[in-house]
Amino acid sequence: MKLRGILAPYFAVAIRFIFLLVIYALLRWGFYLLNASFFHYVNNAKLVVMFGGGLRFDIVALLYLNILYIVIQTVPGPFIANPTYQRISKWIFVLVNSLGIALNLIDYAYYPFTLKRTTGTVLSQFSNESNLFKLAFDFCLDYWYLLLVFALFVYGLSKSYRLIQLEKPKSYSWKSFFVQLPFFLLTAFLFIGGVRGGWAHSTRPITLSNAGDYVDTPEEMNIVHNTPFSILKTLKAVSLKPVHYY
Repeated sequence: MKLRGILAPYFAVAIRFIFLLVIYALLRWGFYLLNASFFHYVNNAKLVVMFGGGLRFDIVALLYLNILYIVIQTVPGPFIANPTYQRISKWIFVLVNSLGIALNLIDYAYYPFTLKRTTGTVLSQFSNESNLFKLAFDFCLDYWYLLLVFALFVYGLSKSYRLIQLEKPKSYSWKSFFVQLPFFLLTAFLFIGGVRGGWAHSTRPITLSNAGDYVDTPEEMNIVHNTPFSILKTLKAVSLKPVHYY
């Protein structure tokens, strides 16, 4: 599909973002299916509510992960349709979203042991490990099927990106710039509302606890969450250290 016109980059970003939301919905479905034995009282009606609520958390995580990509694809300028610029943008898009997919898939395996989504404390937990390579290798051996799923998702990301191409405009003028500028500002407005969970002055930034609005029990919040969101929102968590007075 070739998108034409000076507003083509904004449509391309919107289409790709919707595609990412579909991927995260599939990842949530897979997470539930593999760990359904831990959610005894979840029925189809509850799942619909959880998936609807999970959309808010997916939007936040994807906006944070794709902030660089969104900026370089929506900033007004004649360079956006340049082939080299688009190749760089593509690899930024594929790499950051591959990371998000990988983090979600890791919890497919670890949730039965931790009974929670991975959080930012994982960085401190593994900071003193001297055999990280061996741990990663063993994980890949034990959960080889997750590597296959990961490869399929990454292939889908790359393939879907190539399906949407921007046609380079024949000319670019100050008029083009001033047409794009309001859409860039609109993108910034939507971004701020998206990461906060709303635009109302009283709206507080969305946190892990907001998942409680869509569930009946605390453990069900793990279905609503996604792992990148869980990590991003707990990176500043302070681990308490023992204090010795004597």
